[in-house]
Amino acid sequence: MRNRLRSTIKWGGTVLTVLLLVVWVGSAFVYCGLDGLPTFEVSVSDGAFCLVCEHPWSWSPLQVELYHGFNGDRKLWSWWFNSYSGPGGWNGDVSWILVPIWFVAVVLGLPTMWLWHRDRHRTANLCPKCAYDLRGNTSGVCPECGAVREARER
Repeated sequence: MRNRLRSTIKWGGTVLTVLLLVVWVGSAFVYCGLDGLPTFEVSVSDGAFCLVCEHPWSWSPLQVELYHGFNGDRKLWSWWFNSYSGPGGWNGDVSWILVPIWFVAVVLGLPTMWLWHRDRHRTANLCPKCAYDLRGNTSGVCPECGAVREARER
């Protein structure tokens, strides 16, 4: 169970990291977002996620619109966090935060790489069933769970 969970975390982290890197590169050419009229917006453009909230917050009438398109005016990627709070929304004030996609990929990718590196060295002398360390075991039977090691594994 533990090995299956660990494997799921490693592969899931790898897939999500690669997906984030593809979105990061693609966001230089294409923008897309979800506009929850009239009070919030989530978008991806120029290498960053942008979260926008207008004040006062309102749940109704809530209309959700998806939008996308090509970046015609090439800007530089957003390499660092940015935020704003002040006048500028339809209903008064607006707050937004910019989160760079590369940062999210690194935060997700580093623990994933650490798990891959750690597991590469762990599997050589471990019981395949319970991961008990079998170095020095000459009987071929795991003293922890009783699993028998195959002759080729010894």
